[in-house]
Order: sequence, then C-alpha cells, then structure tokens
Amino acid sequence: MSFSVVATQCTHWHSIELVSMVPTCMISASWHPHPQHVWPFQRHGSHCSHSASKNYRRSSIVLMHPCAAGSLLSLDYTATTLPITCSSSSHSILCLSNGHGEDSIAASILSHLSALGEERGVEMRIEALPLVGEGHAYRRQGIVTLGPAKTMPSGGFIYMDVLQLIGDVRAGLLALTLQQWEAVTHWVDRNPDGVLLAVGDVVPLAFAWLASQRLKKSKASRGSFAFVGTAKSEFYVRGSDGTRLTSTSWLQNLEFLLSAGSVYYPWERAMMSDSQCRLVVPRDDLTAHYLQKHLPHSQSTKVQSLGNPMMDDLKPTGGLSFLANYEPAKFVAVLPGSRAPEIYRNWKQLLLVAEEVSISQDKLAFLVPIVPALEPSLFMDALVDARWQPHALQLHVEKMGELKSSAWAYDVRNLQVERLENWPANNGVALVAFEKGNAVIILIRGNFNDVAHWADAGIAMAGTATEQLVGQGKPVFTIPGEGPQFTAAFADAQSRLLGESVVLESNTKELARRMKDVLSNADELLRIANNGRMRMGAPGASSSISHQFWKRMLQ
Repeated sequence: MSFSVVATQCTHWHSIELVSMVPTCMISASWHPHPQHVWPFQRHGSHCSHSASKNYRRSSIVLMHPCAAGSLLSLDYTATTLPITCSSSSHSILCLSNGHGEDSIAASILSHLSALGEERGVEMRIEALPLVGEGHAYRRQGIVTLGPAKTMPSGGFIYMDVLQLIGDVRAGLLALTLQQWEAVTHWVDRNPDGVLLAVGDVVPLAFAWLASQRLKKSKASRGSFAFVGTAKSEFYVRGSDGTRLTSTSWLQNLEFLLSAGSVYYPWERAMMSDSQCRLVVPRDDLTAHYLQKHLPHSQSTKVQSLGNPMMDDLKPTGGLSFLANYEPAKFVAVLPGSRAPEIYRNWKQLLLVAEEVSISQDKLAFLVPIVPALEPSLFMDALVDARWQPHALQLHVEKMGELKSSAWAYDVRNLQVERLENWPANNGVALVAFEKGNAVIILIRGNFNDVAHWADAGIAMAGTATEQLVGQGKPVFTIPGEGPQFTAAFADAQSRLLGESVVLESNTKELARRMKDVLSNADELLRIANNGRMRMGAPGASSSISHQFWKRMLQ
C-alpha cells in the first residue's frame, strides 16, 4: 500500500508524529505504528533551502494489529518537501568539557542559552560530551550527553603527574579518547549547521577546533566554535600588578618561558586565532588583557572578559539558618574535595588541622559539605577514631514569633548502630554533628552554598570549591596531600592563582598558627576579601557569555 506526505522544506522531520502519516482508514481499523519502528528520515535540521526544486524521500512504516499477534503490515510512502522562504527556527549546539567543575560551568551557560532560545521562540537542540567523568552536572539540568563516559583513576588530573597519566593510559584513556572523537564526528555529520562550545583547557579546545575543520566542508555549516577557558590564568605566572613571577623550580621556569607573553601556549593561541573561533572568554580581566595583546590584531576582538562562571549559582538557600544559635562562634568550612577515594585521605588530614586549630582558638564550628553521592560513614569513622563525641544540634530558630526547625539531623546517640551508612532518601538538609573541647564539627549533605555563606574562613584540599570560597572574600588555609588532585604541585599552583587569599603550609601546626594570626587581623582580612573578589570576579558571567555566544554564533 502506498501514500504521500507533503511538507514544507523547512519542516523539522523529527517533529512530525509517525501516527499522523498513517492513512485514516488504517487507524480506524486498529492498525498502529510498530513501537520498535525506527524513524526512517534523517533529521532534517533547521537549514532552509531556497531552491525551486522539490525533494522526494521514500521509505516505509511498519504497522501492527493488537488482535493479530505477529501480523505486520508495511506501507510504502513518498515524502515531498515544498520549497518556501523561511528563517532558521532551531540551533544545534554541542558542548565539550573536561571535568566536574567545567561540566557545572558549561551546564549553567547552556541553561541560559536554552532560556534565550525559549524567549525568542527558537528550538535549541543542545547536547554535551563530558570528556572527563560521567557528566552528572549535565544530566541534573536535563541536557542530553553523548558518547562514552568513564571515570579515570586520576579523575582527570594528569597534567602535573606522569604516573597519573600512565595509570589512565593503562585504564583505557587512548581508546576512550578515540571513541569520544568518533562521537564528535558523528554529531558533526548529523548537524552540519551546528556550532560548538568548549569549556575547560586545551583538550576541549582541540576537539572543538578539529570539529570546526570538519564542519567547514559542509555548505550549510557555520563551522564556528567558542572557547571558555577555565583552567588557565595570568595569575599563575604574574602578580596582581602584572609583574612576572620568579621561581627556583626548573619545571616552573620552563612553564614561565613557554608562556612568556601569555599564559596560553603558542599552539593554544593558534587554535583561538582560527577564523572558525568566534568567541574566547578567559577567566579574568588580566588573562583577557594579555591574550588580546598576543593574538593577531584582526582576531583580538573575539577575546571578551565577561566574568568567571564559577561565581554563578552560589546563592544560599537558608537551610542552615539554625547556625545563628552558635554565634559568636567562628565558622570554618572544611573542604576535602569531591572525588573518592582521595577525599577520605584528605578528610583525615584536615581533621588533624581542625583539632590543632581548635586548641588555639575560641569557640569554633567546622562545617563539612559532603557530596551527596558519598557515604557519611567513613567521615564518621574518622571522627570516632579521633575521640570526637556525638553532639545534639540546636536546630530551632525563631521565625514569625515561632520556633521552627530549619534542618533535620541525626542524633548519633540514638542510632542503633555507631555509623550512618547512607544519607536519608530525601532532598532536605541532613546533618550529623560531633563535638570535642570548644569545637563542633557538622557533617552536611551537600549545601555548599550555605556553608560558603556562613563561613568566616576555610581549610581546604579542593579545587573549584576553594576558588568559590575565595571569590566570596574568605581566606582559605591549605596543606598538600597525596593526590591525585591535591598534590604539592597543585596546591602551589592554586596559591599562585589566588594570591594572598590562600595560605599554604606544609604542616598542621604552622597552618593552625597562621590561621589564628590571619583571623585576628582585621586589615589583613580586608585585603584578602578584596583580593579574592578581584581574582575571581563578580557573579553573572553565565548570562553574559550566553548572550555573547548567541550574538556571535547564532545570529
């Protein structure tokens, strides 16, 4: 049986419901499209041809009848597209990123782009390829992820440790990279009119540049990409006044030599200088200034200083308002990282710092935001081993003349077992507290935004969370760990990036002493607050980047 379907040439074939293409006489006879039928058309996309010729496509629909088990009927049809003049009504975007923090930044930018599309009545076909890890930040925002996803032993931190690179290669890094590139090429072939967004370092930048070269071959292609650089900053190699830093390390001096003009290496600048690259967003004003100076003059305007997306989406929820009951205690955020098993080693080390600090300080409350996916039991075990005792939290706060609880807590003393294996299966604020001397430690499921809001300072062995705390004007005290992320090299680089806002010491006693000195010096605290905000920038970058992306890439 044969029939025809007629549609305008700018119709999105993927939006035509299959059932609408079945003749009415067949539907009335209870024949329906087979649920496993594969859509026969290639995705037509948003490009509208203005040719006067017609396009014809042949295929078939497989039907099934509920009362005729195993009976299938194939209908042949011809689809005809009629040419009309119309404007583009959809955009295809592929985002590439390499790291948990980078995924979160990218997801924030893409959410703003999606909102812009909705405002303008434009369909946004947004997909993402997380090059490191499994892309949970994308999925939380409802963004489709492509390609293979695998967490490597290093967690993506291979650039400072050859042994970590070797471990990743043994775990299949090369095969994973080839599979990811294959996923990119498939996307490019399916979306010849698409554009790309790279967030992170040279790896997503290189992927986007190579994909843009492939897109050039398509007549329908814009072939363009944008790069949001999160990993590099001139502050790694310069002071806040722009003067070059010096070092006694030959490796660091080699890095300084390679980045003599700009922190971005010549091959990175070459990819940014390509005509297919339409927008480059460095992470701070200083980096943008030197990058503009060292790109060809005709390409320098694509470099835009739009702020740092790390500082977006950090508004507190109010879930920890009960902490007002503990004032005038000083609140200290404890940030051991986010990746297991390193986080558990870091936690034990930071617990020693907390104990040392509490000896020399008045009343302290240590706030520990734990990634919700991680079990609290291992954190509790370390506290019990260090002879911390269960603490009953004062959760009630006065609201509108009434005492109300702002959070929910386990009272460890009432548990049938001594350890809590999992957080409760709800999205509320969940807490476990311990005390020792004049200090309280509160384990908190997630809620980093609220912890950062309440914190007067931080002790940390973390990456993104440390930067976000510094950006809110708080001093952070760090100590090197075993890695793979928070090694001595990483800690040193972080202290150069964030300047006097980070105090790095090699032992717990000296770190505790420095923490006491800094927190008692009002002038130093003011300088640290100003330094942190200058180096990390103000909130609002995700919105600014999305508007510039739209203007330069999609209009």
